[in-house]
Amino acid sequence: MRKPKRIGGAAKVILIAAAVILLLELVLVIWLERKPDPKPEGNKPPASTAKSPESPGKLPDSFETDRVVSDSSVEILAFEGGQIQTPYFPLYYPEGFSDLLAVAKTGEKPFTLEFYAMLEGRPEQRLFDIRLGEDVPGNIGSVKTEAGKIAVGITFYRFSPDSSWTEDEINTVLAMQEAANDTIGQLSLEESSGQPDFRETAPESSVINMVSIQTPFCTLRYPVRLATHLVTQQAEEQETDAYSVQFSCKLAGKDSCPLFAIVFGDGQGTPLGTISDRNGDPVSVKIRHWELKPEGWSEEEKLIAYTMQEAVNDLIGQLPLE
Repeated sequence: MRKPKRIGGAAKVILIAAAVILLLELVLVIWLERKPDPKPEGNKPPASTAKSPESPGKLPDSFETDRVVSDSSVEILAFEGGQIQTPYFPLYYPEGFSDLLAVAKTGEKPFTLEFYAMLEGRPEQRLFDIRLGEDVPGNIGSVKTEAGKIAVGITFYRFSPDSSWTEDEINTVLAMQEAANDTIGQLSLEESSGQPDFRETAPESSVINMVSIQTPFCTLRYPVRLATHLVTQQAEEQETDAYSVQFSCKLAGKDSCPLFAIVFGDGQGTPLGTISDRNGDPVSVKIRHWELKPEGWSEEEKLIAYTMQEAVNDLIGQLPLE
């Protein structure tokens, strides 16, 4: 009987090494299969409710409607009857600009309010900030309250429009900025010897940069970074007495692709809540959405469309829902 041929030392090393590699691959496969999905941080909701380009489809029937913007500490304040409420006293601002004004609370200590001009089809323009508390920049005096003396500080930002702005738009923004004098004039300031703070350029906005779409009921705000390809269409729906604002993506050489619609009144859609319209009457607000079918589009073009559809969350976050 022939004896089995013995394996040489070098060959034995190669076989052992191969076996080790196979074992490591097997361990890696088992680990990947058993690895748990990462849990969301705290109770934070998912960043998006729309499906990704790899798994296209219509948005789910239920929408996250919490009033959330880019920073959880930021809150868009109501502007009613010419007043903005603060923890210490109300601030007054001319009601004539109410449809064009957005006021964001961005800090508690000091209590910080940022005032923005929101003109139709234009990015938000930061006009001025008012801070209430201690050691505030641009300290112009203090107001005596039940909590003691509260210092008032104001910071103005230079408005530098490009050549695309009309004279009327420029004058409107400048008038809204000058209206800060009316706000300050309503306060019983003491020790008012300080000077406002003036800045050449506004810092990066602490609220999402938005363009404004005026409707008969309220102002809709959509991220300016996505507005290049945005087309909106407003219509009265005679069958239901509702009013809809449809948002679509339009790329060069492509048919427009419907994204979603905001519906005011009794039309069809998923309820978001109610708002008070420009007359103070309650109006229901709904969302209607479409399954994206960007046929013949490149992957980059599809990504633009899906990103624009996901931005409905930013729009909902800016609605004054009740």
